[in-house]
Amino acid sequence: MALEGTLKDFSLADIFQLIGIQKKTGMLVLREGEELVRVSFHNGSIVGSEKESEQSESRLGHVLVKRGVISQEQLNRALEVQSESLQRLGQVLVKNGFIGSSDLKEALRNQVLQIVYSLFRWKNGHYHFSPRDVVDYDSENFEPISTESILMEGLRMLDEWPLIERVINDPYVVFKRTDKSSKVKDSFSSSFDEPTLGSDLEAISLPHDQVYVLQLIDGVSSAKEIGDKSKLIEFETYRSLYDLYEAGFIEKTEYTIPAVSDYYRYSEERKEYSTPVAIFVGILFFMGFALSFHSPVGKIFPAYSTIDHQTDIEKLKEFSRLEKTKMDELHRIIKSNFSVKPGSMITVGEDRYMLPGQYGLRIPFSIQWQTTETNEPVETN
Repeated sequence: MALEGTLKDFSLADIFQLIGIQKKTGMLVLREGEELVRVSFHNGSIVGSEKESEQSESRLGHVLVKRGVISQEQLNRALEVQSESLQRLGQVLVKNGFIGSSDLKEALRNQVLQIVYSLFRWKNGHYHFSPRDVVDYDSENFEPISTESILMEGLRMLDEWPLIERVINDPYVVFKRTDKSSKVKDSFSSSFDEPTLGSDLEAISLPHDQVYVLQLIDGVSSAKEIGDKSKLIEFETYRSLYDLYEAGFIEKTEYTIPAVSDYYRYSEERKEYSTPVAIFVGILFFMGFALSFHSPVGKIFPAYSTIDHQTDIEKLKEFSRLEKTKMDELHRIIKSNFSVKPGSMITVGEDRYMLPGQYGLRIPFSIQWQTTETNEPVETN
């Protein structure tokens, strides 16, 4: 019998607990607004999860590239082999020696946990569980996760997220290391106890997760970018950032940096308005031509013949040139190949800057736009 209802009436914890106790096998589908997530169960344990907006195979490859485990070229080759052999992407990556078996198991587990734990923050939504005889999952590389462990950790995260959000209230906030962080031991601590502080001459020991996240902080990457690169799940990464901030090992910068990948989303959003904007611009162009000095209609309005058209045309050409330069730079930042980190657009006060990549950006210059009193764009090579 299928199980169906709303999360207001039957919480996610209750659903997981019921499926776990009864050792059900099947598919749980949850929807909140535009988000749709599927969670697979085998004998009451979780064996898979995926978002409808993200293909699980492509997301796995994307995560591995973000974390530097494989290169984009290796992923492209693996996807080509997968399309021909119809094997799982993870199996192709292991078979070709791009990653090890342990890397694949860790990535698959983190991918499932990341999606499942995010469900605990849903306040509304609809669920539907349909029992099945079998569910398909990579039994070779994925070990089923008990619902009990998911429930314990998920509820703990739910309690701690509000505390973390007091510090990281914007995913694009940028942290930098403080002088105190230079005293942290380079090697990972074997203990997960609180940091042990000694004298000024002694090194500071931090938990494994905090040392790992501290190494990802470069003063340029946003919290979201650090979360994408981290091998930890989102909550563990953000919790480490919170602990490091509270202990004084990191501090916030004045920058707010959207991830470069978000420019793709911005461009998609702008496509919705492209047609009406084009029509509007066309109407303005026609009206401008109709009232211009050279048009028949313009002769009806002699006052317009006193305008210095040459000056206006020169200003328009200069403005168009600067706009094209900015768009070309942004396009190159999005499309170019980067060795490690791409360039970023930052906002400092009312000024906007385009920073070159920190590690080997293949763009020889950057462009700075500042808002001046004359409202004229300034180009800096």
